Amino acid sequence: MLPRRGSNRVVSRQQGKLVVSTPQYIEIAPDQLNAEHLGMRAFFTWDDPKIYKFGTIVGVAADSTAIHVNLAGIDQGVVFLRQPIAGGTANPRLYLLWG
Repeated sequence: MLPRRGSNRVVSRQQGKLVVSTPQYIEIAPDQLNAEHLGMRAFFTWDDPKIYKFGTIVGVAADSTAIHVNLAGIDQGVVFLRQPIAGGTANPRLYLLWG
């Protein structure tokens, strides 16, 4: 389950001062990922709210069958099939976070 917008606060140090901000997120299609997204935090959700992945994008690769997203510190990345298998699990949803 995706956290409610504004439900979490992030404390960071900017120019020697503590700053409290609200993380923002946006859902994007996996085929929109590119090198500019490397280093961004991402949140992946499936239909089952107990299944999710959260991490920093460290790699994106694509071929004719799927788009692969690798996350820092997670051995198995996330795969988005270009043609989902009938009767199989649906592709996850991808959210980029900032703030």
